[in-house]
Amino acid sequence: QAFLETDSFSDFLRHPKALADHALHSQFKALSDPQGRLIVSQVLRLETLNQTFPELAARIGCPTAQLGTHNISPSRIGWRESFRDPADQRWVRDQYAADFEAFGYPETLEL
Repeated sequence: QAFLETDSFSDFLRHPKALADHALHSQFKALSDPQGRLIVSQVLRLETLNQTFPELAARIGCPTAQLGTHNISPSRIGWRESFRDPADQRWVRDQYAADFEAFGYPETLEL
């Protein structure tokens, strides 16, 4: 609903409903215990999922498992175009600092 109530990506990022949405909370927080230790043995990145999934599938005994593609929407504006504002980049970096650090993302995003 935050998307429907905002006119820009900047406004969406900071909208109270977006901030309350569990899908937009820290991934590190969701995957770690109260002491800040990861509780999973492996974290796969969406941006490399097609390359890393076959190894995971084989390791858990499902070597023929395949990732499907469903519900693809044509993008009106790519995320890189929406994410050019340095203030938004800083806000995201600060908001998700634990994710950036734990998962080895660079300080600056390559657009």
